[in-house]
Amino acid sequence: MSSLSDWLRKLGFRFPDKSPKDDAVQAEMLVRARSFKEEYRKWITQGHHQELLKNIYTTFTLNKLGIRSELPIHYLGAQGKHTVVVHYLDVYGKDVFPYLQDYFRDRIVRLGYQLYLSERLDLPKGRLERHILRPQVPAFNINDLPEQLYGNLEVSVFYAEQRPVYLEIHAEHLSEKRFNKAFAFDELAELLFV
Repeated sequence: MSSLSDWLRKLGFRFPDKSPKDDAVQAEMLVRARSFKEEYRKWITQGHHQELLKNIYTTFTLNKLGIRSELPIHYLGAQGKHTVVVHYLDVYGKDVFPYLQDYFRDRIVRLGYQLYLSERLDLPKGRLERHILRPQVPAFNINDLPEQLYGNLEVSVFYAEQRPVYLEIHAEHLSEKRFNKAFAFDELAELLFV
């Protein structure tokens, strides 16, 4: 089976030569420094997150109604996949997106999820830091299907040149043959943003 690019080459299309190094993705565990954790705790304790979360929730709700807002947020939802993208503004400050990312991770864990993976991916055009969370499934389940809650969740921040570009929350439902039906994404948004 040939790839699309092979097929296009046969038709005469030319592609620039790329070395394998250009497409290399480097992955490593995402481990926060002690100083980051201390600043994050202060940020939470002092309540700096509350106003921003209120604005995100209001904008998310308006966006779903088709009303534009000053806060650049996009929502995409279809066929068991839901994504909220919050674009970076300088008024947030560079540390706010990683703080929000960890805040959402902590909230999701309290909902019955386990942290599956935290990693940093160095990409050709930037860096992606992400937390992947999966619903906790009981070891023994005799009769009922296990709850998938809101499906598998990913909370990520994309950086270009050391600057955050956007924060994304992505939910993907699991097979309903192996799990109960997923809960509504709007409910998750309310739990995270309110």
